Amino acid sequence: MSGLPLDGIRVIDLSRNIAGPLCTMLLGDLGADVVKVERPGGGDEARNHSDDPGTSPYFASLNRNKRSICLDLKDGGDADRLARLLTHADVCVENLRPGALARLGFDDDRLARDFPELIMCHVSGFGRTGPWADAAAYDHIIQGFSGLMSLTGPPGEGGYRTNTSVADVVTGLFAATSLAASLRGRRPEQGPQGETGDVIDVSLLGSLLNALCYQSATYLSTGVAPEPTGNEHPYIVPYGTYPTNDGHVSVCVGNNALFARFCRALGIEGALDDERFADNHARVRHRDELNALVRPALALRTSDEWLAAFAAEGIPSGPIHTLPEALDHPQVAALDLVHEVDNGVGGRYAHLRAPFSSPRLGGMIRRRPPLVGEHTAEVLAEVGEPTTPTVADRARP
Repeated sequence: MSGLPLDGIRVIDLSRNIAGPLCTMLLGDLGADVVKVERPGGGDEARNHSDDPGTSPYFASLNRNKRSICLDLKDGGDADRLARLLTHADVCVENLRPGALARLGFDDDRLARDFPELIMCHVSGFGRTGPWADAAAYDHIIQGFSGLMSLTGPPGEGGYRTNTSVADVVTGLFAATSLAASLRGRRPEQGPQGETGDVIDVSLLGSLLNALCYQSATYLSTGVAPEPTGNEHPYIVPYGTYPTNDGHVSVCVGNNALFARFCRALGIEGALDDERFADNHARVRHRDELNALVRPALALRTSDEWLAAFAAEGIPSGPIHTLPEALDHPQVAALDLVHEVDNGVGGRYAHLRAPFSSPRLGGMIRRRPPLVGEHTAEVLAEVGEPTTPTVADRARP
């Protein structure tokens, strides 16, 4: 027993790629026993997003603190084994193609009837109702559909994808949060004895529209459509990335007091007496005029010189790192984020742990990412299911 908050909770993970696996990994970080069900002959598609499928960093980044079993859910015997697993589980997470779980014999009616204590989480692209409910989706599709791409890129352009799977990631976070709340809220006394289950629907579309929090809210409140602003903030000025003598810096001037310090640091104190820049609303309206003062001033000194000057004035600012520079930075080392883990095939690789840590929550890597089907016999034995020779052969990595 780990002593973590979700110790004793078993999660059956029928998900693949990013959103579902991220959700279940976070539950595993919090102490849940996560059993990842993978297809024979390769497992999760994310294992193939690497030159070496056996040690895919892509897969590993989403599947620590889990065990893996191999089941062919189109096979009647393996479908029965899944049913046995669900009987002994608290949570099941799936992000199969729309309708796939029902075609495998696990429709909503059966799940409610046969597994009344199960908290079922369906992760989908567009949700399970509506005209697009049956459409397959990946992160890229949702970034376009949600309007995010129309806001990403230089002014007057848009149509750019963010260079990470942001729809998948925020969906995984929303799914994990809702599952933790549902587990916390289980109350057997509120219904028939033992019926403590729940059904949670989380869509990539709904999650990303929520991530576009102030853009969505502004349009819904005013009817004014937001436009791309490149590396500048649409509603705060100055707030963005600016060129210096030898590169770029990020500067965020979020209130009038910071603006006064910023102007003094740049030597443009005259802007403080200009009604066009009297407050943030005015500065947003006169963005171009203010940038015409700010940009030439910033171009006079190096990035390091400006960062030192801004730090001395308490002005939020930072460098523009490459990813290697960020991961190798002393601040990342101080946060103890990067750990080496066994890859299961005689080697090791570096891996990020969960970004949270506390004596109660843990957040450490307790179990390396599993090999395909590595724990099939072990898990099936725990629920009283013998491993047949066929299943054992299928489960070999």
